[in-house]
Amino acid sequence: MGTKNYSSYSDMITFSRASSGTALAKISYGAELVTVTTPDFLQNATASGLTVTSDGTIPCRSSFTLSNLTIGSIYLVTCEVTNTTSVFWDDAPTLAGSVQTIINESANNYIVASATTMYLGFKEFSPSLGQEFVFSNVSVRKILFDQPDGTLQLFNHPTNQPRVEYDYQGNRLGLLVEEARTNLITYSNDFTDASWIENGLTTSQVSVTAPNGSSESTKITEDGATGVHQFYGQNVSGISPVAVSGYFKAAEYSTFQLTIGGAVNQPYANFDLSSETVSATGNGGAGFIQDVGNGWYRCTLTATPASNGSWMVFLTDGDTVASRGPAYTGDGTSGIYIWGAQVEAGSFPTSYIPTAGSTVTRAADVATIGVGAFGYNKTAGTVLITADSAQTTDYPGAFAFNGNSGANRWYLYSSAGTWTARQFIDNVGTGIINLSAVEASAETKLALALKGSSASAVKDGGSVVNNATFPIPPLIDEMEIGDGPGGVTQLNGHISSIAYYPRRLTDAQIKALTSPPETPTLSLTFDDSSTSYLETSIHG
Repeated sequence: MGTKNYSSYSDMITFSRASSGTALAKISYGAELVTVTTPDFLQNATASGLTVTSDGTIPCRSSFTLSNLTIGSIYLVTCEVTNTTSVFWDDAPTLAGSVQTIINESANNYIVASATTMYLGFKEFSPSLGQEFVFSNVSVRKILFDQPDGTLQLFNHPTNQPRVEYDYQGNRLGLLVEEARTNLITYSNDFTDASWIENGLTTSQVSVTAPNGSSESTKITEDGATGVHQFYGQNVSGISPVAVSGYFKAAEYSTFQLTIGGAVNQPYANFDLSSETVSATGNGGAGFIQDVGNGWYRCTLTATPASNGSWMVFLTDGDTVASRGPAYTGDGTSGIYIWGAQVEAGSFPTSYIPTAGSTVTRAADVATIGVGAFGYNKTAGTVLITADSAQTTDYPGAFAFNGNSGANRWYLYSSAGTWTARQFIDNVGTGIINLSAVEASAETKLALALKGSSASAVKDGGSVVNNATFPIPPLIDEMEIGDGPGGVTQLNGHISSIAYYPRRLTDAQIKALTSPPETPTLSLTFDDSSTSYLETSIHG
């Protein structure tokens, strides 16, 4: 059998997500692709260097040619232009095509190249005679992922681009696969909008690097009055269960309370950023804190609220808070930094969804590969997967083999919190194997091995569970990755690796392959070779 070599997993799978999606990624940039001194194309205008002057005819247009792009690659586009209404990418040199990406003045924009040559174009619909438009900082650089010199940042991946996520220490977690979710906060990071309310504090923009690498951070600062010091917005109306979250960084204070505001019996969680802990919860609230690097933490409150409320933060002046809504006398200068607020319907949080004036829905991640692309065996096979899931209820899927319009399938998923293997032939299932419970966000190794009419499964090197009535379904044509059958039960977690063997591995083999690694976190070799190492996190 021949072997096809690919440069990356993305060359092998079919991936889709009909929206952008964020993930903590290692980002670096390629060389500058454009050096412009004057526009390549002009209509109803003249140019002197990067100054375009309109002759007063509608419309005034100009463009710069961008060559040697890689189709499918993501590029950072930076362009500043004065006195204009739009700058955009276009695939026609006369700028007659449809607008692909609106670029605001002085903005960074990430686009996916649809052609090897594209055009950074400008169009003014109502110019006046002699009106000047001045370009500056025209730049196009390819986004490079997973490079050793990459900087960790919360990156918003464009439509249909897979997300490989890292933890705050730079350890690769794997491909992020999530269900569709909606951020119900309409201004997730514009805390100056009227939808946000200040009570006993003030907000201000500060030059503190945010999780996405920008300078969009906000500081909430208490006033000098005696009472509560709270900041809130976005009514959580009729949502149950709900996950409310935000990114926080210590300033003078490192403690605060995140609540679903409203009635005094609403859920809350107290966070201590200095100790990286949830110090207290109440009224049915559950808190979770996640380090995202550079002093920032994503803090989440999940709950089934008794009544409507809102996303709300209380400053707590450094003391442990035993109840909701602490009151104290402020000093007029102390506070914390905030960024990226989110309210979503669900019992656990998903990745951040930026909004700017309306709610935004992130589409589901879907990754598939046809079984004709690899050596699929119709009579025997083994799948080994290493993954984690934030979801401990309902039915997150690890993988599924489907055929006959989904009527035939064999797959591994979580059935009401327990990792489970199932199979169906013509929508009739005879085989089921139940393993142990899903541990939220914990990396897990799972294996499912089949041959003829029997199967075995194991989790994390535990006891192998067998089923003698688990025949392999016929007519399989597709493998879904990070999903159950039908593309509607996403893993809501990461896949660090998945492997398919076109034979049935033994019970001893799958037990050994899923056992925790025996690699030490400290290894000192007393010679001149570079073989000593320190591993800063525990895996397995």
